[in-house]
Amino acid sequence: MNCSKLKRMSPTIPKEKVAEIPEAKITLAKETSEVLGYHKLIQNIHQQHTASETKAKLASPSSLFSVLKALDILPFTKESAEAYKQSKTREGMWSGTRNFVLHVGVSVMLFILIIWRITKMGQSNNPALDGTLLGVLAGLLIGNTVFCMMNNIGSGHRTIVDWRWCPLQEFSGDIPEYVLYKAIQIKKAFPDVELRIDYLTKEDWGSGSTSEILPNFFLVARCRSESYYVNFWDKKKYEITL
Repeated sequence: MNCSKLKRMSPTIPKEKVAEIPEAKITLAKETSEVLGYHKLIQNIHQQHTASETKAKLASPSSLFSVLKALDILPFTKESAEAYKQSKTREGMWSGTRNFVLHVGVSVMLFILIIWRITKMGQSNNPALDGTLLGVLAGLLIGNTVFCMMNNIGSGHRTIVDWRWCPLQEFSGDIPEYVLYKAIQIKKAFPDVELRIDYLTKEDWGSGSTSEILPNFFLVARCRSESYYVNFWDKKKYEITL
C-alpha cells in the first residue's frame, strides 16, 4: 500500500446519537438491585452512562483532538493508518519449515507413483524394468524422507517486518524538522500529551540475528483514550513546508 492512500480526518468529530435509557428500565434496575440483590442490570446502565460521558468529552474543547484542530493539524484517519501499517508487515516462515513442506510434497508424489506402478505391474510386458523403476522410486522416497527428518521445522533463518514504537525523546533516528515543529506545537498547547514514534523494523532471525529500522515512521499523539497519527515520513517523502 502506498503512503498516498493515507487520509486525513474530518475537522469535526461526528456526534454519535446515544440512545436514552428509559425511566422504567432505571426504576426496574434499582428495584432488582435493592429488593432481589441482582446488580447486573444496574451495572450495565452505569457502564452505558459512562460510555456516553466519554464520547461527550471527546467533543469538548479540552480534548486532544480539539487542540490539534485549533493548531490546524488534522491527523490521519485511524483506518487508513492501520491499513498502511498492516500492508507493510511481513511474518516470514522459517527456511527450514519451507524446505520441510517442499520435501513432504515430493515424498507424497513419490509414494503415489510407487502405488500406481504396483497396480500396473500385472499388466506390464517388462517386469524387470518395472522392478528397477520401483526400486529407484523407493530409493528416492527413502532419501527424501531422511532429508525431511534431518531438516527440522523451525530451523534455518526467518525474516520478520513489523512495527515498533518508542517515546519521541528516546528515538535515536533522524526526525524531519517539520515533524519536530508540529511536536513542539502540540506539547506546548497540550502538556499532558504523550508523543511517540511508530517505526518499521526488519528482523532476521537465525544464526547471527540482525535488526534494522526501515524508513517508515509515524508521529503519534496520545492522551488517555485518545490516540492520533499526526504525521508520516519516509526516506523519500519529506514535507518541505513548516
